[in-house]
Amino acid sequence: MSGNQQLHELDFIDLLSERHAQLRQLTETAANVDQESKISSSEWYIISIIGAETYTLSELTALVKLTRQAIHKTVKQLEQKELVVLKAVTGNKKEKCVNLTTLGRDLWQRNQAYQQELEQHIKTKIGVAQFEQLKALLQTDWDLPTIAKK
Repeated sequence: MSGNQQLHELDFIDLLSERHAQLRQLTETAANVDQESKISSSEWYIISIIGAETYTLSELTALVKLTRQAIHKTVKQLEQKELVVLKAVTGNKKEKCVNLTTLGRDLWQRNQAYQQELEQHIKTKIGVAQFEQLKALLQTDWDLPTIAKK
C-alpha cells in the first residue's frame, strides 16, 4: 500500500498526527545534519519555544505544558550540549531564566529557515489559498475543553 493511500484511510486525528510526525521528522533531520550530538524532538520543541526570547523555567513549563521535571531534564540536556544557558533571576533565588546560546540561536535560525522552505514547498504543492485556508482552520478556536468535560 502506498504512503498516500495509507493517508486516505486515516481518520482526522490520526491524519493530523501523521502529517505532524512527517513534518517534524523532516525539520529535525535537516537541522541535525551538522550536529555532533543529535537533538531530540523534545529538545527541538524547547529550542523553538525559546527562540530569541528569555523565559523562566516556570514560564516554559506553562507554555510547553510539560511537567516541571521534564522541562528541567530537557533544559539540562540542552545546557550540556551548549545550546542554552541558565541564569539566576534577580530577586528570586529559586527561579532561573533560560536563553539560547550563540550556537543554539544559530541552530534555531537554520531550523526556522528550513521550516520556511518546507512551508513554501507545501504552498507550491497544494496552492497558496489552500495553504492559508488550512492554516486559518488550524488556528480557529475548536472549543476542545468543552468536549473534554463530557
